[in-house]
Amino acid sequence: LIEVKDSSLFKFDYTTYKGVYNYSLMVPKERQPKTLANQKIMQRDLKNYFGYDVTVETRNMPYWAVRATEKAKKSLPTQGGESSIEGNGLTYLEYKNVSFKLIVRELWNQKQEGPPFIDETGITENIDIALNTFIADFHSLRKELEKHGLFLVKKKKEMKVIVIRDPDQ
Repeated sequence: LIEVKDSSLFKFDYTTYKGVYNYSLMVPKERQPKTLANQKIMQRDLKNYFGYDVTVETRNMPYWAVRATEKAKKSLPTQGGESSIEGNGLTYLEYKNVSFKLIVRELWNQKQEGPPFIDETGITENIDIALNTFIADFHSLRKELEKHGLFLVKKKKEMKVIVIRDPDQ
C-alpha cells in the first residue's frame, strides 16, 4: 500500500521503464530461512535508498477468490501426459498437466496492480485447460474462465501487506 503525499513517483511505464525498479536481496544460505530478519533488511534498504518508512501490517484487503463449480472440478483434472504450457501468452494459453496453483499465479501476474488471485477451488491435482482470450484484459479473462466453470469473486480478508509511507518529520 502506498500512503504518501505524492504517489506519482510510484507510477510506472514499461515502455520507457520510468518508475520501474528491481530489487534483489542476497543473503548467506544459513540466513535464508530467517524471513523476518530478511524483511527487516529490505525495510532498511528502502529507507536508505528512497527515504520511505516501510512496515508490514495486517489489513483487511480485497482479493479475487478463484472458485470452481462441481462440474469443473470433475472435468478439469488432467488427462495425463507431459506437463506443458503452450500459446502466445497474449490471446491463447494451453496448459496440460499443470498445477492449478501455478496457473492462478500466472494469471494474476497479468493483473498485478490489482488485488491478488487466491485459489479457493479445492483443486489439488494438475489440470488441462485452454484459454482462448486476450489474457491481459481482465474482463475477457473472467468470461473465458467462466466458460470452464471457474469464477473470480471479489472478497476481503485479513492479510499481511507492505505499507510505504513518507518519513516521519
